[in-house]
Amino acid sequence: MFSIFASVSITKKTFAERSKRVGDYFNPFPLNKDNDRIVATSVSSRNTLYFNRLEAKYGAQFDFNYARTKTLLTAGFESRLLQSQAVSVRWNVFKAFNSILTYTNGLKANESDFYTSLKYRFTYNDASADLSYQFKTFLRVGVKYDFSMKVNPTDTVGKQTAQSHKLTAMVRYNRQSKSTVDASLSYASIKYNDKNYSNQQLEYAMLEGLQNGNNLVWSAGYSQNLTANIQLSLVYDGRMTGFVQGDKSTMKPVHTGRAEIRAVF
Repeated sequence: MFSIFASVSITKKTFAERSKRVGDYFNPFPLNKDNDRIVATSVSSRNTLYFNRLEAKYGAQFDFNYARTKTLLTAGFESRLLQSQAVSVRWNVFKAFNSILTYTNGLKANESDFYTSLKYRFTYNDASADLSYQFKTFLRVGVKYDFSMKVNPTDTVGKQTAQSHKLTAMVRYNRQSKSTVDASLSYASIKYNDKNYSNQQLEYAMLEGLQNGNNLVWSAGYSQNLTANIQLSLVYDGRMTGFVQGDKSTMKPVHTGRAEIRAVF
């Protein structure tokens, strides 16, 4: 009933030196951030504990993820840190109806030797409920609710907070081995407080590209197998961020379209 997945990846790039032995280049350690010979380092660890993974009726999993990168730029080093712990529970209420509940606690941080505006660090707590209904094999309808609370714990740089409620509706229609149509619509209500300490990088990371206030994000996609080896894809994305209800001057949608033809040999 229990299974474990674990992986660790370490990458290190350093300047070449004649004094180094060949074996030193293949040694992933040390990863000391003060090592002035380092060009770039990356450490990532993903660990998951599964409960009842192969059972279709119900199951759960616990995720522990860690990732840190450090890169040498023209203006000095820039480092990023991402750490999270999550638990999710799934329950197949009946054959066509499935539900997934997820809670995530994590930390995101960014450091820069030269650009002080790129420095930020915040914790977050996310909870989501995902409900989906599968009608036969060709139609899938789902709705998802996300609640997020993010806090910058350092009072000297603003102690910013962000609270968001996001509701998403999704539909997918599939004609087996022929064509697929999918669409989604999301509404997010966000309350962001920077306490008069502006930090655009922190705000962008906390709000995940959205803005304080009301946000609408929608998308639609169509893919068609023209032949056995050629596939056509059409994608449309739209968004309207930070608008005030009833104020048309703040309702400024952005539209993006993409088309792709892919050949598989």
